[in-house]
Amino acid sequence: EAALGAIRLAQEVAPRYPGAFGHLLCAIDFHTAAVSEVALVGPTLDPLLDDSLFMESRWRAAGNEARLSLWPEGVHAFTAFPIEIGRRSRAEQYAFLAA
Repeated sequence: EAALGAIRLAQEVAPRYPGAFGHLLCAIDFHTAAVSEVALVGPTLDPLLDDSLFMESRWRAAGNEARLSLWPEGVHAFTAFPIEIGRRSRAEQYAFLAA
């Protein structure tokens, strides 16, 4: 019930603050399932790379396992593009989820 309310709120807010929606989805995931290990993708040309580095350190500080995969020449959202580096990163992510 609480998750549905959060999603409804996100639908109203997302058009004004598109970056916040991803954070909200992560928060919902953490509240609905126990997560002990996380895989993070860090494209080195992404201006938000420091967020990935910070998240990895915070995750480890909380006593959890974290995998940070750095991708030289990767730009923000590179996994969404039909390029070789994006395909390789997605394959790595799928393997992590399947394990």
